[in-house]
Amino acid sequence: MLKRVLMSILNLIFRRGKLTNSLPSTPSNILIIRTDERLGEIILTLPLINHLRKVYHNSRITFLMCKRYEGLAKYIGCDEFIFFEKRDIFGNIFRFISFLYRYSSKKYDLAVLGGKIYPPSLTSYILLGLSRAGFKAAIRQRDFNPFVNILVDVNTNSEPLSKYQLARTITGVDLAFDNGLKINRGIDGKSYDALIFLDARKRDHLLNIDFIKGITARLIEKNYRVAVVSGRDSLERIDSVKASFGDRVGIFASPSLDELIRLLQMSSCCITGNTGVLHLSVAACVPTCGIFVNADPLVWGYNFSPHLMIDARSGYPEINVVENFVECSIEKSV
Repeated sequence: MLKRVLMSILNLIFRRGKLTNSLPSTPSNILIIRTDERLGEIILTLPLINHLRKVYHNSRITFLMCKRYEGLAKYIGCDEFIFFEKRDIFGNIFRFISFLYRYSSKKYDLAVLGGKIYPPSLTSYILLGLSRAGFKAAIRQRDFNPFVNILVDVNTNSEPLSKYQLARTITGVDLAFDNGLKINRGIDGKSYDALIFLDARKRDHLLNIDFIKGITARLIEKNYRVAVVSGRDSLERIDSVKASFGDRVGIFASPSLDELIRLLQMSSCCITGNTGVLHLSVAACVPTCGIFVNADPLVWGYNFSPHLMIDARSGYPEINVVENFVECSIEKSV
């Protein structure tokens, strides 16, 4: 209820009458906004950015993203980055005011909120409203409409494709789905046969600890070299893996983004239920077994061959399915 009231107030402040009625045929300055502090949410905005880059190839694209993943910037094809910290709103008000001054002083032809079907954060909407953009675009929300020129109806339950559909609606051009991540292929002479990623999200319910231990034990029995990697919010889970297997597996707790990418490149395959890690490993051309609630390649927008997408809506896959995938990846027969 409070969010609805705030959005109504914001709609009055940033009313549509202040916006231009049409998008220039070739916008020279484009702003993409995504303030989430989750790697997957940022990466799932990249297909939108890459699409706009291909269509408006002479345009200057600026990406406003959370400072936590500043290291990801070198892998993204944008001309400029604005790094935002939500904690500055209350923790460092002077730095926040300085940020707002610099942010609102620049004009853009187009600003796009890289949202999903469910409403993005209120912070993202406020930043969209504060931007001096002549044309603003976002995805139509279920319970309210933001203050934008173009609202895209998304008829799929897919978050990944929602952003891509927004890009197609803006440009009128249909292109292949591509996140455009600039990650080198995996290196020769792999250090690990399989990398298993423990999802950093506390609400993770797919790759639970019993499933992780089961597949790890099976791979160790076959003398495969296994690396188990955790996010910073799943340290207890990786401690449990370490207690069970000791030095028989490589344990990497909360690696940096560069370290995670390096580990992926050093592995013959990856097993994950994390969206961000999935896209990083696919970009690095590492065969990946993704286990998700909706694993339909049409929904994700990728042709995932030689990767394996497992739909976990009806339960966990049999361990031997994942085991066979690892075997085929090592033998390069996937």
